[in-house]
Amino acid sequence: MKELNSAFMVAIEGILPYPIKYEGKLFKPPPDTPWIEIKHIPTTTEPLQTVEKLGGILQIDINHPLDTSAPKLLEDADKVKARLRPHVRFEYNGQSFTVRKVDYSQILIKDNYNVIHLSIYYKATINF
Repeated sequence: MKELNSAFMVAIEGILPYPIKYEGKLFKPPPDTPWIEIKHIPTTTEPLQTVEKLGGILQIDINHPLDTSAPKLLEDADKVKARLRPHVRFEYNGQSFTVRKVDYSQILIKDNYNVIHLSIYYKATINF
């Protein structure tokens, strides 16, 4: 599973030049600066003898300070969607995942930030 999480990070890093809050890590949002939060939500597992097939959602929250440009937030969401589009496959250290679909929310307000939630639905195969 560690390699699958690494595959997610390889796919995400470099899309947007903002600090990233990963699950289970301490993080203090930088003041007046955009940042990203990533959550991994596994939804299905099919264990087999030599592989495990997984499905899940990679949630990416893009946060921009209030009173900044909504078009810039939407542009950032479009960049993520362009890289993590359906049928694109990412691989790391022999593990891979394929994007099934991408959904995103309207612009929301949370803790002095405008936020868009992107849900990246994926399927993956883990080799033992």
